Amino acid sequence: MLKQQVAVAAMAFGALTACQPMKRPEYQQNPNPKERYEITMTIQGAPGPLTDPVGSMQYLVPDDSCVPETGGPMNPLRINPKKWIRYPIEKVAENVYRAEVWADGMVDEDYYGLGICKWTLVQTTLSLKGASVRFTPDLTLRELRAQKPKTIYFSKRAYDAHALGDTPYSGNTQRSYFGQEVQDELFTIALTSRRISL
Repeated sequence: MLKQQVAVAAMAFGALTACQPMKRPEYQQNPNPKERYEITMTIQGAPGPLTDPVGSMQYLVPDDSCVPETGGPMNPLRINPKKWIRYPIEKVAENVYRAEVWADGMVDEDYYGLGICKWTLVQTTLSLKGASVRFTPDLTLRELRAQKPKTIYFSKRAYDAHALGDTPYSGNTQRSYFGQEVQDELFTIALTSRRISL
């Protein structure tokens, strides 16, 4: 009987510890990124001032084999490491802003003892606030490396759409996406990237 109780207690303890949240190590930012880009953002036709510029780079480890399973034996799960790094955006002229971003902003490292976690930049987002909604044009890693202009269309009606609160609004690269009734009520944000390091 005592042996049975010990066995049950051991199983319960094992299940409990398996359900404990995994302690996440401190993911390291790259102190000396080599693949650096300058982004120029140009706004045309906005219905009012766009303020509070904020930039954010989103990084991800696509291969989750470097991360231990969590969630217990009945619900094994691997969570891909993610990291957001904010960066400043500088106003250089009326309706023109610049910022610097890095494709290699994170350190590839064996964080969990299961192999090297290799980071990739998913996208970089430049955010500006209208009267209510936040306009959030972005560049993916592929677009950043292509160094070609990207024009994003936004509806002027969203500028003071207070019902939407601080909802991010990323716009669309296709003008035809918008209905005929708002074709004359659009403004654009153009993003251009330029590599500034070899």
